[in-house]
Amino acid sequence: MQEYSGHIPCNKSKIRNFSNSEHHVYTLFTSPITNPFIDEGIITSLGDSDLGDPDFLRNIASRILTPTALDLKRLDDVRRLLAAAESKYKFSSYGGDPKRLVEYFQSPDFTELVLVLGVDLSKKLLQEVISSYSDKDIQAAAKKALDEIDGYKDLEDSDTLLMYKKF
Repeated sequence: MQEYSGHIPCNKSKIRNFSNSEHHVYTLFTSPITNPFIDEGIITSLGDSDLGDPDFLRNIASRILTPTALDLKRLDDVRRLLAAAESKYKFSSYGGDPKRLVEYFQSPDFTELVLVLGVDLSKKLLQEVISSYSDKDIQAAAKKALDEIDGYKDLEDSDTLLMYKKF
């Protein structure tokens, strides 16, 4: 037994070196550990503060839209709407472009989401988007949507709006 790579005692005969043209994979905690299927340019260290933008559905909406915040039927409707929007607008951080959230926030699809969510949860969701994303365009679109919701809330609270039901 010998000391090898970070003072981990191991037998060199048990270490396998798999390699292709530019990537090497060493087993048993040897370094460098690289994966030939991952682009090294996008990997950051755990201590790095810039890990990229969060994913809207998985990191932001899932924290706000919980079974304690919505009844189960509305929660299912919201999840369905968000899944359809993610596939339509391709704003996922995983294989899409988060900047496409700007287009989504200005769309009738987002208005439909607001109608299902209600004013308070929609505002909470948009405030979380503003605080979570560093992109100025996403923040501006979320602020604009938040201002529009506030405008509707003010109009809704006033006596000038009358709604009629058809029987």
